Amino acid sequence: MNRREFVVAAAGLAVAPDALARSLGGGSPVALVTADLESRIIALDALRGHRLRTIEVPAGPRSVQGVGATAVIAHTASGTVSIVDGPTLELRPSALHLDQPRYTAASRDGRYAYVTDSGSRALVVVDVIRGRVVRRLAVGGPARHVSISGDGQRLWVALGTKAERIAVVDVRDPPDPQLLGRLRPPFLAHDVGFAPSSGRVWVTSCDRRTAALFVRARHGCSPRCGPMPHRST
Repeated sequence: MNRREFVVAAAGLAVAPDALARSLGGGSPVALVTADLESRIIALDALRGHRLRTIEVPAGPRSVQGVGATAVIAHTASGTVSIVDGPTLELRPSALHLDQPRYTAASRDGRYAYVTDSGSRALVVVDVIRGRVVRRLAVGGPARHVSISGDGQRLWVALGTKAERIAVVDVRDPPDPQLLGRLRPPFLAHDVGFAPSSGRVWVTSCDRRTAALFVRARHGCSPRCGPMPHRST
């Protein structure tokens, strides 16, 4: 197997903002892929799988997420968050320094990136236009996987790779998130993901071969859990 092709195919992927697609000269959607062992981000034609461009970034890009007209990259080992400018596809000269940045969710208006920092047990809000941290919210555990609701009002953060708790955050005011509380899933949770068009949230387990679907309660913000009857790997 070609080592370079394997790294590109197996690494994390995020659909790029529209600005990235326009900068590459076409209507096809663009995907950004982390090649963490090569310290690169690969821009691909998402429909055809063709490599369009390679972007050199700091070592160990762990995740990449489109936020507005930028792409936000977390480098966990070095504690760096770097930003790629969409229209030019160039790495911005300055980077942000956190403790252990992991994953990112984008505010609905495309201005703010919510970066989980497991080292400082916080959710960090980054203004991608100004390239600076504007808020740090303690979430009560090593923040890892994160997902935001389709309406941009709620954000869930798994507190660890084998999380006993999930933090629920109000992000109706994008630069000033508020912790609503922490819920306990029916298993040790790993990843979280909002369904695109509803308030339902999928949560995957790390200690059993199952997933759970959470729905918002009729009154208040506390979710209720309904384990799915089928199992998946």
